[in-house]
Amino acid sequence: MTGWMPIDSAPKDGTAILLFLPGDAYTLCGLTDGIVIGHWSAADLPADAPEHEDDDWYQIEQDDAHPIDIPPTHWMSLPDPPTVTP
Repeated sequence: MTGWMPIDSAPKDGTAILLFLPGDAYTLCGLTDGIVIGHWSAADLPADAPEHEDDDWYQIEQDDAHPIDIPPTHWMSLPDPPTVTP
């Protein structure tokens, strides 16, 4: 896994990634910056990718995805999940 990269280099193929939202994204929570899991959605994505109405960044939530109001400035790949041993 690499560190934070400029948003211009982020994948736009529907891949879930970490997005950094600067500034007042989370002031109601007492934070000045935010990190969310999100993905790019566009009309030309593969048929199995999540689809939305607009070409834009979407925050992935438990059972849905919502447009992000504050444009992200950086992105990072999601880490690999932990190894679970029975």
